Amino acid sequence: GRQHWRPLFDQYHLTAAFENHDHVFKRSKLLRNDQVDEAGTLYLGDGCFGKPTRFLRGPRREDRTKRWYIAHSASVPHFWLVDLSAEKVVFKGVDEHGAVVDEYELPRPETP
Repeated sequence: GRQHWRPLFDQYHLTAAFENHDHVFKRSKLLRNDQVDEAGTLYLGDGCFGKPTRFLRGPRREDRTKRWYIAHSASVPHFWLVDLSAEKVVFKGVDEHGAVVDEYELPRPETP
């Protein structure tokens, strides 16, 4: 993904990418060219309904809270709710009980 998709996301100024598979909650920092950039892409993941969450720590897993590109992570079943308006985009991570786990707001992206 990083080799083939990230360059396209950077080139076309993708606002947000939704990832899955890890079964944990994740929100990245804004990233472009493998570094933090306020004009970068927000990566949200990793989905987790219908499967047990994975632990962020384990014998074969790095502690995700220490990864440089992660802004927020947790072992929480969740889904992402996205609210679009003319002024902004609001991303809300919602847990299985309806509580907001995380919220992040971006101004409406301008067309490059």
